[in-house]
Amino acid sequence: LRSDAVLGLHSDHCFGGTGTPVKNYINDSFKLLWWTLGNASERFPYDIHDGRAKFERDFCVIEYLGPIREGGHTARNVLPRVTNLSMLWRLLCGGMIRRRKEDTGEPLVSCTVHPIWVPAGVSQSEMNKQWAQQFKTMFVQRHPDHPLVESGQVERFEAALGLLWKMEYASTLPAADPDLDWLVEHAVGGDDVRARMLAVSNWTPANLKVLELAMRHARDGDKVVVFSDLIETGRWVCQQLRSRGVLAAHIVEEREGKAATMSPAKRARALREFRYGATQVLCVGIKAVKQGHNLDTASAAIFAGQEWSHEAKAQAMARVHRLSSTKPVHIYVPMPTGAFIAAQKHEQLNAKGASSDLALDGQLIEQDEQEITWQQVVEQMKRQGIFATGNEVPEADIYATWQRAEGPFAPLAPAPARPAAQAPVADVVALPARRVTDAALGLAVDIVEADHGQFALDI
Repeated sequence: LRSDAVLGLHSDHCFGGTGTPVKNYINDSFKLLWWTLGNASERFPYDIHDGRAKFERDFCVIEYLGPIREGGHTARNVLPRVTNLSMLWRLLCGGMIRRRKEDTGEPLVSCTVHPIWVPAGVSQSEMNKQWAQQFKTMFVQRHPDHPLVESGQVERFEAALGLLWKMEYASTLPAADPDLDWLVEHAVGGDDVRARMLAVSNWTPANLKVLELAMRHARDGDKVVVFSDLIETGRWVCQQLRSRGVLAAHIVEEREGKAATMSPAKRARALREFRYGATQVLCVGIKAVKQGHNLDTASAAIFAGQEWSHEAKAQAMARVHRLSSTKPVHIYVPMPTGAFIAAQKHEQLNAKGASSDLALDGQLIEQDEQEITWQQVVEQMKRQGIFATGNEVPEADIYATWQRAEGPFAPLAPAPARPAAQAPVADVVALPARRVTDAALGLAVDIVEADHGQFALDI
């Protein structure tokens, strides 16, 4: 849509400037290149009316999903990879000025990415398998008159119909899935399967690692940003950190009975308090703050779930790794091993990033990456009293480790008293607000008692 809008601009001299020239695929840039370099010109020999298909054939890796019929009509898929690289580079280099942060000459602190492979939770793994088997059943049951149901095509399109989001919940924040009760009721298998499904919890090894990293950096005096692709993740992480004395904040609010990202004004206040105030950990959605914000006081970022977009992840990382950053930046990406969508996303994002570098820089830009392996994480868990069975760990063991509040999970400050047998809580509990009016100042102050006895004043 943005490209189409640009095509409506007419000028004798065209100059395009952007911080994200290629978001995911090289063919995304076709219209902007045409507008800047000219129609079927020496610098861009492609016509706007029929040149895009040739541009894709020249520079995109295309996967054909069946035999190529006579006339060339068949299902196809454009992949996030670039081909004919030297030809593309010669095409672009004469009409492009490319500058990265590293090229500015300004001192730039280091940025290290840490992919972290952790075991999966036992119930988490079962949930992932059940959605793969049962999503079609749920869709047919709930939408019996849908054209894809009537034509028997649901299984072919189930990824786009919602299966990917279900598997994202299983990978990231299982208990937040709004259809979890349906899945438990319709789980396929015996009593063992049902028992595992009834034990689905947000206390997965990956989430425990998120909390551990956030607390470790907060204890060291660092500021931490926790990025997520699900709205509920930030609120859940924030709640657990607050219970351990961490000054954490999130940008989620209740709106018409549903969790939603705060308004821009409220979001900006939370970000200012993090950057200049006492907030140690800020929990945000990737899309909510991936552009237009400077979080240079943070020296660590944790991705508790990733978007499919390379541009979204790169821009989120760039909120923390700034020219004005004063401390080395560490980016952590905890992911469960096994047939989870998180691993596929990670591989896809790396491929997209490599394609962007090759297309625009003519070379791969090295990123300092220090992987933390599954074996290293399992050995650390053993020292904490958590033992994996194969590639999986019972969620009850993870929660018990957190409840002991020892070692890396010891409170940063005395935690409020809690009932001994309290179960894991997925949502922040907000009690009714009390309003106090000061006639002399003309202020109405809402005193909101939030979770764990903490108070917030909304003036």
